[in-house]
Amino acid sequence: MIKPLQDSTRCLQFIRYHAQQLNIDPANIILMGGSAGAGTALWIGFNDEMADANADDPVLRQSTRVTALIAIATQATYDIGKWTTVVFEEYRLNLLELADALGLAQALLDFYGTTDVEDFESPDILEYRARVDMLDLMDSEDPPFYVDNSLEPAAAPLTVNLAFHHANHAFVVAERADELGIENVAYMQALGIEDPSGEDSLDFALRQFGL
Repeated sequence: MIKPLQDSTRCLQFIRYHAQQLNIDPANIILMGGSAGAGTALWIGFNDEMADANADDPVLRQSTRVTALIAIATQATYDIGKWTTVVFEEYRLNLLELADALGLAQALLDFYGTTDVEDFESPDILEYRARVDMLDLMDSEDPPFYVDNSLEPAAAPLTVNLAFHHANHAFVVAERADELGIENVAYMQALGIEDPSGEDSLDFALRQFGL
C-alpha cells in the first residue's frame, strides 16, 4: 500500500522541482483526488515534511508540504483495523468479519504484503499500519482541507463501494480535524451534514489560493 503513496509523493516533488518549466508557483499547491486519490492526498498532506535534504536526487530534496487538500469520496485511514473500531463501529463487525462480508479477505492480506491473517497484529504489520494511518498522522500544523463523501448513502448492508466511500470516512476525518484545530470544509449528505459555508471545492480552492 505504501509504495503508491510514496510514488505520488515523488510526483509532487517532481512537479515542484520542475515548477519553472511548468509555470506554476511551487509554494502554492493544492492536492485533490477522488477515492484512492483522495486518500493519497490526505496521506501526503497529513504527513510531516518528507523531503530529504541530503538526498543525491534533487527531486527528493523538494518539500512535500502543500497549501490545502481536497478529498472527494475518501477513505479516512489505510489502517483497515480502524475501519471496525473507528469508521464502522456501529456495524459491530470485527476485521475478519468485515473483510469476509466484502469478499476482501485475501485483499486485506495483500494490502499489507502478508499471507497469514495471524500477522495482522505482528509488530512489523502494526508499524506498517501506523505509517498509513492518516487519522494518527494528523496534527495541528496540517493544511486546511475540503472533504465530501456524499456520493454514497450511509446505510446497511455494507458493499465494497460503500465501505470505501462511506460518509463515516469523511465524518471521522473532519471530527479529528476539529479536535486538532485544522480548518476543514466537510460534506456528508447521507449523515445530514453540510458545511455552513456552502463552499464547493472550487470556491475552497480559490480561497486557499487567495483569489
